[in-house]
Amino acid sequence: MLYMSVQGLCMFVHDNQELHVLMPKTDSGCAKHVARVYYDEGYRTGSPPQRQLEFAPFDGGALTVDVPAGIAEDLKPLDAILPLIGDVRPECLYPDPGDLLNARLTLPAGDWAGHSKGECWSIKDAPSRELTFRVGWGIRIDDTELRWRTAALGSGSVPSIPRLFPAPDGKLVLHVYHSITAELPEKHPTPTVPFPRERPHHIDCYDKLFTGPVVPKVQFIKALPCDELGKSQPPVFNELFSASTLSCMVSVARPIG
Repeated sequence: MLYMSVQGLCMFVHDNQELHVLMPKTDSGCAKHVARVYYDEGYRTGSPPQRQLEFAPFDGGALTVDVPAGIAEDLKPLDAILPLIGDVRPECLYPDPGDLLNARLTLPAGDWAGHSKGECWSIKDAPSRELTFRVGWGIRIDDTELRWRTAALGSGSVPSIPRLFPAPDGKLVLHVYHSITAELPEKHPTPTVPFPRERPHHIDCYDKLFTGPVVPKVQFIKALPCDELGKSQPPVFNELFSASTLSCMVSVARPIG
């Protein structure tokens, strides 16, 4: 079983039966973000996890988990993920998305596998609620090796992902990040807590993925009180990193097409 956590400036969007994770390019107007897949070195040989992290960068590339055709279920619970309302540019799914994307991950099957507890935020015209910064996804893999389909995005680079094998218990846990370097797991990030009514940092970087203005008015509230606080489902993936609840916030958009 493959378990994958997704964290950082990542937008989930469905297209037919696939779920895509879009990572906007941030080399103009936003702090530069990098795309990485983290894994335990034990998966190189199919050994039990050694709690020693390695990573593979995939900036400028597209990754697709190579599994038999299936259905990527609806992402849930939607009330815990920042909603972005608007029309996603169809070019985001093109082989060459131009200057829209830094990286793209496609999940052709699987289902939600938990999310991490977040902070309390206020969204315009909606009740204040807890919004997560990390979502888990699970895909059943029958092979003894994780297989990928890789491609370059436009003039980018084809990602090079090492051969990885499930541990003896059948599990393989990966962590996908699209973050500024200071918030990568090896940096043990401790971002500054926003002031009350401050917007999530880098949230405006999502705008370029839409045909018009879409980012809602989202403001930080002190962790308490929040009606939804404490109701998030415990993630099934390993909480290995000292990740911050105040790092870039994942988001979800309505399906393309």
